Amino acid sequence: MKKFYYCLLSLVILQLCSCVNSAENTDEIHELDISTPKQVSLDDVFSGLDVVYMDASIQSYANGVNKLHLCNDKYLIMDYHYDFFVFDKSGHFISSSKSIRGKGHGEIYISIGGTYNPYSQNIEIITPTHLKFYDMNFKYVKSVPLPTEHPNEKNDNTPLFFSEIYDLSDHIHVLLPNEDDRCMEKNTLFVFDSEKQEIVKKISYDEDVMLNTSIQKNPFQDFDEKTNLFFPTGYSKYVYKFDKKNLELHKYLSFNYGDKFYLPARDNNDVREIIKDLSKTKSPKMIWLNTSYDNNRFFIAAESVDRVNFVYIVDTKTEEVCRFSYNNNGKKQFMRPSCVSENIMYGAFDSEYIDSLIQAFPGKVTEINKYKADSTVNDNIAVLKYHLK
Repeated sequence: MKKFYYCLLSLVILQLCSCVNSAENTDEIHELDISTPKQVSLDDVFSGLDVVYMDASIQSYANGVNKLHLCNDKYLIMDYHYDFFVFDKSGHFISSSKSIRGKGHGEIYISIGGTYNPYSQNIEIITPTHLKFYDMNFKYVKSVPLPTEHPNEKNDNTPLFFSEIYDLSDHIHVLLPNEDDRCMEKNTLFVFDSEKQEIVKKISYDEDVMLNTSIQKNPFQDFDEKTNLFFPTGYSKYVYKFDKKNLELHKYLSFNYGDKFYLPARDNNDVREIIKDLSKTKSPKMIWLNTSYDNNRFFIAAESVDRVNFVYIVDTKTEEVCRFSYNNNGKKQFMRPSCVSENIMYGAFDSEYIDSLIQAFPGKVTEINKYKADSTVNDNIAVLKYHLK
């Protein structure tokens, strides 16, 4: 949590580059008012909870959960060491990128991001200089150089590294720059063709982001066959539509948070006020953490400095807004979700937290693979599937 607030205090306001296409806005931006939500309980929102324990062994042990990817009948989990683990939907271990750690051909010395490509069915791992492709058992497929730029003795360039990737096909990808505040063109989408090994388009959304944080774990999410929703990784009130065919970004809607949230800063005076308020130990205002979308509903996770946590649920058809709390009488009863898909909210967490989360769903919990773990490791991670009503 401290790291998150330190990130908020690290501000970068970049100027638009003349060679970069800006996000377009040809339609009227619809605003959704979430300032007066109806308070609901977990029972009002969820019908049940499945807890799938991942196999615990030396080979499958993950150092926390940085990101969870859903891959057809498998889970791909990236930990905080940027190692990747593949499990089936029952929690049984399949493979890990630990097997390819090294400096040899087809191996990885440093990884800084990655994903599962549903078109090629490969795992793609980002290194500082290359995009590397593997099958689900981490058998090496190929390696493609990335358009990385970094300063050296002969130039004074600001660095450009990538840490996020979203796939539009088996060879067209959207790359997002690393969260390093020094990184050039930070709030920019780079459309990259891995066959031609070149950037085919750059789209900036920098003018809409004032606080550069990296808390949106899944910036691209499905909307329809032709369109994705894009949620900026920086603090912004806008949600965008991304046209997959024409490679265009358009503002889609915004949220009216009211006076319960810190709003994106408009100028340096706003920035100073936010920093001043964040230094208080009991600030009552909420900070947006991340947003998920599924089946005409937005799920907005928010948190205050004094650890009051909520998930806001916004129905875009009825425009009804409700929220439920993470906590009940000081006890954690829910943790921030990783993603939402097909009416299920997913999260992946260290097993040590699971017991307290289960207690919030008496009589509505199904535990899977709990007693099939290897005893050489006492604890690993579990995927939680919250079934939405």
